[in-house]
Amino acid sequence: MSKYYGTTGVVLAHTEAGEADSRVTVFTKDLGRVDVFAKSVRAPQSKLRGHLSLFASVRLMLIGGRGEWRLLDAEAEPIFHESPVQYKADVARFLATITPYGAADEALWGALRESGMPTTFERLASLKVAALKALGVFPESRELKNFFSERAVAYLRGDTSYPLFKDRHEIALFQKGIKKLLEAGHVV
Repeated sequence: MSKYYGTTGVVLAHTEAGEADSRVTVFTKDLGRVDVFAKSVRAPQSKLRGHLSLFASVRLMLIGGRGEWRLLDAEAEPIFHESPVQYKADVARFLATITPYGAADEALWGALRESGMPTTFERLASLKVAALKALGVFPESRELKNFFSERAVAYLRGDTSYPLFKDRHEIALFQKGIKKLLEAGHVV
């Protein structure tokens, strides 16, 4: 008989499976990124229905099943709910991209919990930088110019004397720099 397993996590994605079931991708403290089968979670009478929204921070009760985790219980924690939806989706995609399946990472979990869910683009950028640093893949200071604009490099080195993230062009360049960094193979 399989044992129950309790952990905390952040919902990164969910996919419909059947009439009322879902497969939920969760970045957990203890297991890393895992896929969880949630039986009847989309049914109108499901007690878990509102607890598995995108980027919800959740306490989970899981059980190992035929090659996958099965969800027994979930309870959302109210720490990320104040954030705009576009930031939640961006962070979820980012974390799904950089986290390997089934490998716990305490440094990354700590960076995520310390940063909280971003409510501004500046906080979103800080979360991404903290996550990449936690993974040990953020470039050294001298390499930053290979990925980011001059203003972003100055900002990342600690010069916050001008508002980098109030300029749409700089925001686009920063996002492009993160994408370029991920594509360059710095992330395993």
